[in-house]
Amino acid sequence: MYHEPVSTASVRGLASGLVLSLLSLGCAEPAWVRLRWPSERANQLAQPQGHAASVRLDLRATTITWEPDAIAVELALVHAGACEQLVLAEASAMLEYDGLEYASVPPSAALVIAAGVETRLALRYELGRALRGPGARVLLRGLACDDRHVDDPPAIAIPPMPVL
Repeated sequence: MYHEPVSTASVRGLASGLVLSLLSLGCAEPAWVRLRWPSERANQLAQPQGHAASVRLDLRATTITWEPDAIAVELALVHAGACEQLVLAEASAMLEYDGLEYASVPPSAALVIAAGVETRLALRYELGRALRGPGARVLLRGLACDDRHVDDPPAIAIPPMPVL
């Protein structure tokens, strides 16, 4: 029996053609989606925001990156001066989603939030799956105002991964 030799270039061409056709059919999911605020994109999700009246703290998401198995969130925190010292304890910014709580990886460092100054907090949560459903929120559990624990932790809702 006679076999014609097949070049590896033609096999690679077939494989890349198959991948491209699967992508065009919508069978492959995007690796990640990143949104930044403020944005000039049409029809973008509203910027997630939160407020803690008891300590006069405003929270805004400035960037959210949805990955296939994780989510990264950058928050802007502005303290209006209800306390002399507002402190977020180490590893206490938790993501609550689908009945579970996730700690940031690596754990967030302790953070002093100065009055009147915007403070940035970058967090990443490894979920083992994409955040596709509603109800997720970041909670600042270990917040203290003048060395007194804040009983009602500030939270900010995180939307599910958008379909672009």
